[in-house]
Amino acid sequence: MKSQHLESTLLAAFAGVNAYDADAIMANWNRDGIYHNPMVGPPAKGFDAVREMMVKLTAGVKSRGEQLVVDRVTHGEGYVIAEWHVEPRNGKDGVHVAEFDASGKLVHVKVYPRG
Repeated sequence: MKSQHLESTLLAAFAGVNAYDADAIMANWNRDGIYHNPMVGPPAKGFDAVREMMVKLTAGVKSRGEQLVVDRVTHGEGYVIAEWHVEPRNGKDGVHVAEFDASGKLVHVKVYPRG
């Protein structure tokens, strides 16, 4: 899978967060995917658990009137790294490291908060 396609897939997930739309986020997830975001809870494993975490994540972002802004993206064979911050600026920022399966679906995302 081309790195540009993988980048587009991850950016679409960020757009889903900003639209407060868990289903849009999940459109490109592998059924056995893992999402680990210590700001939201313990790692979620499997499509239903990841979706539940995305519902929780988008509800929190919406309740605070936040948007995630991607500052920089780096990609390679089968992975994409996105640096981001929250608007309005509140000191929250971090890095998403996303891995993809052979079909281009998200299979593992680990969030490293910095702020």
